[in-house]
Amino acid sequence: MSGALDLELMDIAARSLNYIRQSRILIIARNISNEEEFMVECLALLEEYPMTNVLLYFLKNSFEIPLDYQQLKPFPEFHWQKRNFNEKDLKYYPQHWRNLYGTNITTHTDQSLPSSVTYIDERGNLKLNGHVARLVLLFAEYFNGTLRMYRPLEMNGFTHFTVVADMATKRLIDIAMCLHVISTPGHSTWTYASDVYEIGRGMIIVPCSQPLSIGDMFEILLNEYFFGMVIIFTLLFSILHFVIEYYFDGEFSYTDLIFNNRIISGVLGLSFSGRNSPWRGLKLIYILLFFAGLNINAQFSARDLAIMGGIMLDIFRSLIITEDVAEYSRMRFNFNTTTGYYATLAQWKLFSLKQKYHSHKTYCTYENLTLHKFIPWNILLQPNSQYKEAFNYLLHRVHEAGLSDAWYASAFNDLLKLKRLSLADPNPEGGPSTMTVDDLRWAWLEETFSD
Repeated sequence: MSGALDLELMDIAARSLNYIRQSRILIIARNISNEEEFMVECLALLEEYPMTNVLLYFLKNSFEIPLDYQQLKPFPEFHWQKRNFNEKDLKYYPQHWRNLYGTNITTHTDQSLPSSVTYIDERGNLKLNGHVARLVLLFAEYFNGTLRMYRPLEMNGFTHFTVVADMATKRLIDIAMCLHVISTPGHSTWTYASDVYEIGRGMIIVPCSQPLSIGDMFEILLNEYFFGMVIIFTLLFSILHFVIEYYFDGEFSYTDLIFNNRIISGVLGLSFSGRNSPWRGLKLIYILLFFAGLNINAQFSARDLAIMGGIMLDIFRSLIITEDVAEYSRMRFNFNTTTGYYATLAQWKLFSLKQKYHSHKTYCTYENLTLHKFIPWNILLQPNSQYKEAFNYLLHRVHEAGLSDAWYASAFNDLLKLKRLSLADPNPEGGPSTMTVDDLRWAWLEETFSD
């Protein structure tokens, strides 16, 4: 630059360095009449863009080359520091993010369990736990920053993660304290998000099938459809059998017209002894009776297998669509079994731990209910954030140490201590009971009909 600060040139440089504005930059200013004013104007632009690795060097129309230059110090606030090329152990572009010198870092959390657990301790102080909240807290502590919330938190509140992510996009907060899905390149959020923090999945969880009593099972099996088929086929084949016997042999029994023991056994799929007769019509009836009994028996067995496999709510009927995200989250966390829910892998791990010691699981998921098999979750920062390099550095150290899993377990323990989560079995198994006459009812019925 020559003479004065060139705003257009600075804007071109900022757009050229979009998303890599923490690159090393050298500004050479020639023949500046008022260097102090130039430094103030330049400092304001560097903070606006923002650019943190900047050196400013003034040149004049003389043969003497000055040894002094200005080094930008971005923390705790943007300012210039005068340096000299003759200094020992000189570092032109030090890693300023190694020490934030108490810089205020603004954040906000979605309070989504288990990533961000908020509560008030016995001293009345706000506490945060969870594998996402602890990462942001560690970032401020490790690099000597001061973390503050964008606005006061409401206990047991909930904000959708897209709302918090939008705050970072609009530069209202520095770091979003929530997981964020890496968007498509068209949305460009992937360019200023952190590295991947967690690989997850998106799935539908539905109420698990519950064990049925013998009485309930037979109420399902022996329904109107089953008895209707048995009665219709029994009457139809009994009448046909009666007509053939009466017409060809002149033998008949009015009892066989309604209830023929050969016919009822065949309809139920049991073995029976057919009448020794030369008439093909009667033999054809026995063949048709065999297939009718086989069909009824196969349908009965298929319904039995369906019950043994589990009765699951119809997913499309049970899922709900709502704009009340907080209520939806509470219903899911409190195991409201009136519907199925969408859940991430981290949430499903929490629910699995919650029902681990239950006699019967409340919620289940299956391979064919996985909607998204690969979801890369990250943490969203401001566009061109000066904290991105530091945050990614810490994120990988956390992965190496396995702190994410430890924080997850710590959040689960806190939820138990706060009694916001219980391991108590909602449907405990009863102990052995005294056998009664009613317990043998179905055995007696089966013995009676088999005779």
